Amino acid sequence: MAPVRWVVGRVPERLAKPVHQSYLVDASPKEAVFRLSSIGRFLVRLGEPTVVQRACGATDVDIECLLRGPVSALRCCLDGQFALRGAAVDIGGRGLVIYGTAKGHSSLVAGLALAGHRIIADGVVVISEGSPHASAPPEAWPPRVTLWPDSVRALGIDPTTGTVVRSGLPSRSFALGAAPSPTPVAVKACIVLPIGYRGKSPDSVEVEPMPPSWRIQALLNAQWHPRVLRDLGMQGRHFQWLTGLAAKVPMVVLARKPRSISSTLPLMVNKAEEVLTWQE
Repeated sequence: MAPVRWVVGRVPERLAKPVHQSYLVDASPKEAVFRLSSIGRFLVRLGEPTVVQRACGATDVDIECLLRGPVSALRCCLDGQFALRGAAVDIGGRGLVIYGTAKGHSSLVAGLALAGHRIIADGVVVISEGSPHASAPPEAWPPRVTLWPDSVRALGIDPTTGTVVRSGLPSRSFALGAAPSPTPVAVKACIVLPIGYRGKSPDSVEVEPMPPSWRIQALLNAQWHPRVLRDLGMQGRHFQWLTGLAAKVPMVVLARKPRSISSTLPLMVNKAEEVLTWQE
């Protein structure tokens, strides 16, 4: 039987003695509250299901949207885990992590899934210390990929096979590719999709090695809840982990012109598969 991920209950507006306090989050070393007025409040305590006090009109779909995203990432912060904004895919037992400030990581992972590969995570990617392995947080299991209508059309996916991600939004989530595995996958390469780093021609996609000076900053930019980490005293430990990851795992930039995704996505999928063949 799958563990209970969330239960309905009363959640305080604020924690009594938070070490971090912001518009969306209160956090202390052992518990945290995430709140969004249109959906509700979420109380996260390690070892316990998330307690949800929903707002009037919020649906289970709305709750799941936050639970699988920022709330699961907040639990990772409390647990000392490392969570990145991005996506990951298993290609023949080798993990490929995709992140960056530009849009497209979910579309690229969906394209790779349609090519027969296995989705590891989308939205929140948990990466272990030491020998880096990627997995999805328990709240986001089994992994699904969230796509906007233009990506659904570009990939040729039947939109009726997806499920609503959040009330009022046109995006849908899809179970694609080979059946997911709960076993973390060793990370063999990272692809960064940056803003302002463009291909040479409108429909081209180029893979370029990422300068070492960029790697740490790109990872820092991709962290979930960085101010929470800082206030919980985890910033130094996370920086050491990021430095180790940047040194151990090859990182490349996938550069393309900001054109319609339908014109470049097939090339992006091919280039992403090639990145891992370079590591063989």
